[in-house]
Amino acid sequence: MKIISKKVGTGDDAHYELTEEKIAKIKSVTLAATSYTYDTKAKKPAVTVKDSAGKVTYYSTWSAAKNTVVKK
Repeated sequence: MKIISKKVGTGDDAHYELTEEKIAKIKSVTLAATSYTYDTKAKKPAVTVKDSAGKVTYYSTWSAAKNTVVKK
């Protein structure tokens, strides 16, 4: 569930109304890239979450908390 706050009115009559919105079931979580070649620069993979209707419900860019080196 997601709570939405909306300002209604102006001046002394201004107030906020809260409504709830149901969030559809998560269908997929996608990373922009699953591996990178080491080049001394920080990598920030994008994460996209889509619901069961195909709508993007979340998008963010993440920084790695721990560096992991995988030898090939």
